[in-house]
Amino acid sequence: MNQQIPKIISLVNKTVIFLAGIGAIIISVGSLFGFLDIPLAKYPELTILLIGLFLTGISVLLIDGVNHIELLLQSKSISETIRLENVDDMYDYINRHLKSASISIDDITWGSRKGNRTKSEDEGYQKYLKTIEKVCKKKNIRYREISSLSDEHFFKRSINLMKYYNYHLGYYDISQNQIPLITFIVIDSKKVITANYRAPFLPPEGEVNLLISDPDVVKLYGDYFEALWFNSKKIKDNIQTDNKLIEQIKKKLNI
Repeated sequence: MNQQIPKIISLVNKTVIFLAGIGAIIISVGSLFGFLDIPLAKYPELTILLIGLFLTGISVLLIDGVNHIELLLQSKSISETIRLENVDDMYDYINRHLKSASISIDDITWGSRKGNRTKSEDEGYQKYLKTIEKVCKKKNIRYREISSLSDEHFFKRSINLMKYYNYHLGYYDISQNQIPLITFIVIDSKKVITANYRAPFLPPEGEVNLLISDPDVVKLYGDYFEALWFNSKKIKDNIQTDNKLIEQIKKKLNI
């Protein structure tokens, strides 16, 4: 639909209401002061009509105002950024938003950090793993992961997900490049959740993890993922599986 049509309709509606309101005022004032020979008391139908026009105009203007307020609130929520105060919050948000995904998930898992510090963090991580598997079972969602498969845990985790058609895996060997790498998840190209980035040199205290829904920032992360995905070694892409590369990684990890 032409984007100008709703604006034209709105303008016509407002013009009609404005003219009707002006007409109602002229008739009412004219009759009241005797400028017009239309005694409203003798024409109750006209009185009801004028009141109806007035109330209709007020209603339309109120609805228009509410719609503008709603649009403002929506635009504010679209650009929302929420700071995740701790690891528990991070896993909680990841789990909830993964479950609500309907189109795609692009996941960076460098595996630089090993293990969780507390029982609640580990429980959150286990829920995250179960959520990933549930999402990969869905037929309408594409799940792409880029991983370094840095140890046996991450290797087995990803190999287990390869049995699902919608799961795709890209690989980078970063064993000779010990640099801090940011982990993030892009959900439906609408939201980004950032996670670990201080490992392997600094403790996680002080990490600023965010849930971001600003369209430009989400687009940046999405485009960065595409650049990483393009040059990654594809262990699994659609139904194609690189079994030779899998064996090489297993040998490297002594599995």
